[in-house]
Amino acid sequence: MTFPYFFIHQHLGGLRKQQEKKYVYNPADLRAALSVIHHCITKKSGREKYVIPRSTLQFQLSNKFLDSFIGPPPLHSKDEEQVLVKWVTDCS
Repeated sequence: MTFPYFFIHQHLGGLRKQQEKKYVYNPADLRAALSVIHHCITKKSGREKYVIPRSTLQFQLSNKFLDSFIGPPPLHSKDEEQVLVKWVTDCS
């Protein structure tokens, strides 16, 4: 008796091997490549110089990517936080 493919896929985790990341690059190189591309050189030459995948650069340069953080927005501005830090250190 043979089992249908969907049974094997759903109950045994499928037949695919886990894929390893093909490209390993330094985040600092990515930032440098983005900065250079914004200011003076083409995407292709920036990609080749810093060895960053084309798809990664396209995503980072698109409107879909926002350098955001997880969580609610901060309650105080940076200046207000510095005033609070100074006040707490002065009190101790």
